[in-house]
Amino acid sequence: MSLLNDMVNFFNMLTLIGFSNLSWGWKAFIIYGTIFVVFTLISLTQAIIGCVAVLLRFREVPAEDVYKVLKSNSLPTITFVVPAYNENKDIVHTVKNMLSLSYRYKRVIIVNDGSTDNTFELLNNNFFLHPVPPSSPGIFETSEIKSYYASTKYPDLLVVDKVNGGKADALNAGLNACSSEIVVCADADTLVDDMALNRLIRPFLLHPNTVAAHASIGNVNGCTIADNRIAKVNFPKKMLLGFQVIDFMKGFLVERLGLSWTQGTLVIPGNFGMFKMKTLIDIGGYDRSSIIEDTEIITRMHMYYLSKKIPYRIEYLPDIVAWTEAPETIRTLGKQRLRWYKGTTQNIWQYRNMWFNPKYRSIGLFVCPMTVFEKIAPLIEISGFIILMLAIFNSQVDPFLVLSLAAVSWCFLILLVLLSLVIEFIAYETYTSWIDFLRILKCVFCYTGYHYLLMWWRVKGLYAPKPKRAGWTPIREGYERVQNQ
Repeated sequence: MSLLNDMVNFFNMLTLIGFSNLSWGWKAFIIYGTIFVVFTLISLTQAIIGCVAVLLRFREVPAEDVYKVLKSNSLPTITFVVPAYNENKDIVHTVKNMLSLSYRYKRVIIVNDGSTDNTFELLNNNFFLHPVPPSSPGIFETSEIKSYYASTKYPDLLVVDKVNGGKADALNAGLNACSSEIVVCADADTLVDDMALNRLIRPFLLHPNTVAAHASIGNVNGCTIADNRIAKVNFPKKMLLGFQVIDFMKGFLVERLGLSWTQGTLVIPGNFGMFKMKTLIDIGGYDRSSIIEDTEIITRMHMYYLSKKIPYRIEYLPDIVAWTEAPETIRTLGKQRLRWYKGTTQNIWQYRNMWFNPKYRSIGLFVCPMTVFEKIAPLIEISGFIILMLAIFNSQVDPFLVLSLAAVSWCFLILLVLLSLVIEFIAYETYTSWIDFLRILKCVFCYTGYHYLLMWWRVKGLYAPKPKRAGWTPIREGYERVQNQ
């Protein structure tokens, strides 16, 4: 009640004396408070839209006859393109996982991008490779191709061995060898759910103008793996891994679905995304100089279709269809997140002509400006903290109101996390045991500390000079090691 009275008195005072007559401390408090309120309203709107979208999807899933899709004789062939560099810990499991999927018309292309470990030897020994001529003429420019290999045991497997050129370059090399209408670009540490292809192919069958589709990605850490599948889903024991699971939920179920009404997703995760091959050819394949190729190609896809005024759809399903390994140390997590944040900085600046440009519809008028705001948000938060602390020290503002604003912002962050968990539990029930529940609660109430760790990396990621060629940053522990962590 006291806080409410203080707020009423504050607005009464502001009305009487006017903003220009306030001290610099009060002005700073009003400015940063207004920014927080605006951000809160946008986040709540995204969360509400995300809730509605997930619940609608929850009602839709039981009605999907995926087995009818599975039995159809008119399904298109889907080709996996998997770039690999020093992936000896996971590559055999990943290939076996993809080859064993129940979707009938599939092919797997592994691109060994000049690995310096025994990745190629493992592929050769486990899948009985032999050299074959190039399957098709190359469309995209890539580093030198050493040889192509087919498997005597698995006719749907092709291995491309090439000189190191980076992940985007390896993806282009795989696309050069692809002859199917639909392609899935996936990482070499991705375990794919058996129903993934059946669910993601539906938008392409139902809507001919669908050019790409993607879904939620889960973290394999802590899960039990058997026969190259997720046998049992568990919430990780380690808090750092738990924070990342929650971060994925918030990102996919609230933030990404919250943008669904804009048709404005700017990224399809490199872990697992489905594309129409013609679209990738039309836009020129992957940019070999991009730090974060999965974001750059989607932004360019939007620009291409909107510039030419061609109707298109990029579909997102909140279902978890693939699982990937999360970094288990702060050092490796920092390397991963710095690549992401520097990549988004590079990408949003590269396509700055789309900002506030009505030609690009919701992408230009809302999504790009929101991305820019998210990039500078850590600077706003840090500067607000410093300036308001100085204002308190110099008696320029009421300390109680400043601390109340900070407390409300922390509580709102936890509220968003809890909302993500509630949505996930109602719709999917991925984590069901009491042990998982207790681990989740522990991570939720410590999430603010993880938020500030991410904020530090976000600030560092604001500086992102464009390299001549993007390299690799794979840091894997391997499926066997990350089980039951």
